Amino acid sequence: MIVTAALAALLIGAPTNSDWHAAHISALTLARQVDARLNNLSSTKFHGYFQYTGEIGRGFCGAEAEVKNSHVFKIVYPTVGKKEDDGIRWRKWVSNGQVILTQSELRHNQFDKQPYTTRFPGNRSLPSTVLRSWFDDFTHCVLSGIGSQNKPLSEFVKAASKAGLKVSCQEKVVSIQGHKLPYNQILVTNGISAKKPGGLLYEVVIQSQFMLPTSIDNIRMQGNRLYQSSLTQCDWDVSRNQSFPEADFKPDPKLG
Repeated sequence: MIVTAALAALLIGAPTNSDWHAAHISALTLARQVDARLNNLSSTKFHGYFQYTGEIGRGFCGAEAEVKNSHVFKIVYPTVGKKEDDGIRWRKWVSNGQVILTQSELRHNQFDKQPYTTRFPGNRSLPSTVLRSWFDDFTHCVLSGIGSQNKPLSEFVKAASKAGLKVSCQEKVVSIQGHKLPYNQILVTNGISAKKPGGLLYEVVIQSQFMLPTSIDNIRMQGNRLYQSSLTQCDWDVSRNQSFPEADFKPDPKLG
């Protein structure tokens, strides 16, 4: 079974779309279930597509992960730099079940020339400014829940509530080729339409059967202009009998 962003794209409508209706579960309860799924993820491959528009310009890139189990995995994800020359860089986490090795691309196209930093399992940090990071470091936020006890979606929902934003949870069931697929949506706004001056929107669409996020859309307006936006689409392959070669989880010894 592949839980795809392409499928999710068919389901996402405006927040007022009649297909979406109030869920029978709170946003925080749903977030906790998604976090628990990520913490214990296994036999899963992930491909993400990240698009960003902001102060430093525009960019589009991918992310990927192979998760054999919650102790053995490899994750490559993008981060947005602080200034235009930084662009978008990649980071990597590789865990062989004993230690987690992290690696950062310090210069464009020199990813594999940078040394690893050794960290023990569970020590990968979640950004402290979760609401801001949800725009430019979302992939890091969510994937930090894999193989750790981080609770990225729960922390996001709690931070939004603490900031006085409106948090709601909606649901819908979509019939595709005779199958009924349940979806949830966590919606966070400041009470102003995302298309109007001062508008703010965070939207997370979750495939509820597998408790995995499939699409994340963020929009922030400054006056009448778009100040910052990001869109992440997630494809999760949870098919059985996938292969996970041991070599994929062994970093290059020359970079150790």
